[in-house]
Amino acid sequence: MSLNVVVKVTKDCNLACRYPCYYYHLVKRDESVLDLSILKTLFDQVAGMPEVQKFNTVWHGGEPLLAGIHWFEKAIEIQHRSFSGSHVSVENSIQTNGTLVDIGWAEFFAQNNFQVGVSVDGPWNDTFRRTRDNRDSLTSVLEGLSILQNHGSGSGGLAVVTRASLGNASKLLDFMLSHGINSFDILPNSELDRSGNPLSNSITGDEYADFVIELYEAWLELDRDDVKIRVIEQMIGALLGCNPDLCMFCGSCDGVLCLDVNGDIYPCDEYVGDSKYILGNLKKETVADIVDGERYKEHVSLTAQLSETCMRCGFRQSCGGNCSKFRLKSADKNTCFGRKKIFSYMKNKLKKQGYI
Repeated sequence: MSLNVVVKVTKDCNLACRYPCYYYHLVKRDESVLDLSILKTLFDQVAGMPEVQKFNTVWHGGEPLLAGIHWFEKAIEIQHRSFSGSHVSVENSIQTNGTLVDIGWAEFFAQNNFQVGVSVDGPWNDTFRRTRDNRDSLTSVLEGLSILQNHGSGSGGLAVVTRASLGNASKLLDFMLSHGINSFDILPNSELDRSGNPLSNSITGDEYADFVIELYEAWLELDRDDVKIRVIEQMIGALLGCNPDLCMFCGSCDGVLCLDVNGDIYPCDEYVGDSKYILGNLKKETVADIVDGERYKEHVSLTAQLSETCMRCGFRQSCGGNCSKFRLKSADKNTCFGRKKIFSYMKNKLKKQGYI
């Protein structure tokens, strides 16, 4: 099996985005950093799991670079020791806002074969992604991105679709390409409150669908094989019968875990901070015990159960039911957040092109 573990290096961030990043906007600022002994426990245990063939560490935050480059050097040294001689192949990826990237970071990422994702929302980035003292962040992000590109770090982009983005999908594509980002993904600002209802500045499923369709058309018009938009490629592939590799198209949360700063293990980072989704803690239990445990199996089984609306949908096999948070955490259990509209549009387009 492949095991992907999102490692929460720290909950702290040097930005104070005006849309919520997971749950950190709801809690008191926490500057703690993951203890390296917990990380060693994770690596040692995964290296000894015979069922795991591939292991991907997704370094995340908060802003993970706040831990400092020396912390990461020690972390990778521990990783190398743990997996030395192991049957498990190891990959590393990291999601950063890019503002702290310098030559040292870029060289570290390149030397250790990190895939780097830079969070940048486009020309309207500063509408929502601001520093803690309310300054613009885009200039610093682009400086960090340029350093990464100049030092051989494989970097892609990740944009959150906000109200500022709506109607501007082609401008987002132009922005990404103008800054050398040929591979990127998008996520909707679709965060929920504690009751499972959309927050006031969240976009709707229909608005997100319209944005993706506009982006899809702009991408088609571009007609460049080297430009990759992950969500669009995943949806096209799903319609053509390919197996998706993005969890939100797979129909369940199998093969994904999230390690929080205190050692707690969650099904993924969408559930961090909600105690009812804690699967265990690495200070008390092993990864193998957690994966084999009833709570994990129950969660995977629960995420594979689709609503009646999904079961009746003609795109059920392609869609997989969307990210499980919409089914487990949303007050509206039947929402697919615009997916049916997108799939329907893409299917008609693919038919006209002769692919279906």
